[in-house]
Amino acid sequence: MKDLAQVKSRHSFKHHFLPHKEHKKRARLLHHKFFYFYASLFLFFVLILNVSKTFIPGVLGYDSEIKISELLEKTNKIREDNGLPKLILNEKLSKAAQEKASYMFKFNFWAHTAPDGTEPWDFIIRNNYDYSYAGENLARNFYYSNEVVQAWFNSPSHKENLLSANYDEVGFAVVSGVLDGYETTLVVQMFGRPKDLSTLTTIEQQNLFLASLNEKKESVNQAKVEGSSVIDVSTIFRYLAFSILGFVLALFLLDGFYSKKHGIDKFTGHTSAHLIMILATAVSLLVIFKNGHII
Repeated sequence: MKDLAQVKSRHSFKHHFLPHKEHKKRARLLHHKFFYFYASLFLFFVLILNVSKTFIPGVLGYDSEIKISELLEKTNKIREDNGLPKLILNEKLSKAAQEKASYMFKFNFWAHTAPDGTEPWDFIIRNNYDYSYAGENLARNFYYSNEVVQAWFNSPSHKENLLSANYDEVGFAVVSGVLDGYETTLVVQMFGRPKDLSTLTTIEQQNLFLASLNEKKESVNQAKVEGSSVIDVSTIFRYLAFSILGFVLALFLLDGFYSKKHGIDKFTGHTSAHLIMILATAVSLLVIFKNGHII
């Protein structure tokens, strides 16, 4: 009796992963009720992550490999491809961009205009850049420089700044800090044309300034995360979501292979529902995990 019970137990366990020949049913883990469990598990984890940002600010974050030299290179490549002259990296505009990024972290906002009414141009003027034209692009939560510039290029309003013939110089800041409870990286791009064109930055001055940067990512608000290990929230979401989705897809493939091999015909009303749910999940993942945001 004990051996028979063990066999039945193993047989029952097997059908969590494999379809049932006699009953012509899918594996239990592919039953539609389990999809509610998968969705609930994912949503529960999302809730935990969002609650943790309130009680442990700065532990969740996005890491990045963004460099000012690459932002400049990618920006100028796009301008050259569109028949426009390269922009020169200007130290004053870069300092203005740095101050704007720090200001956003300090007052916990992400916008062109601060809650107190401070405009991008205020930072430019404070750094003694007397401009005839000026503009600003912002980005957050990107990993690589090319992703940032490409996102700007894909947006009509940001593309207008990138391809404007009214600008001769540009400044960048790549700053990490805690914003809305998350450790994140902000990128600020400021464009300008000085009223006095004789003050335009030379290539030599640009190169000296680039060399002085050493491509070290600036950081603010670090007191909030001191002693904590920053967890890359995007990576966590990806591993979690794609692990769940990958597990379900693997079950479907196994189900199809096993059914074909053993001639199990089990197309039911729930099959189309399964496919729709997987498609909806895949589309949702593409939206949820799209890297970065721009304004």
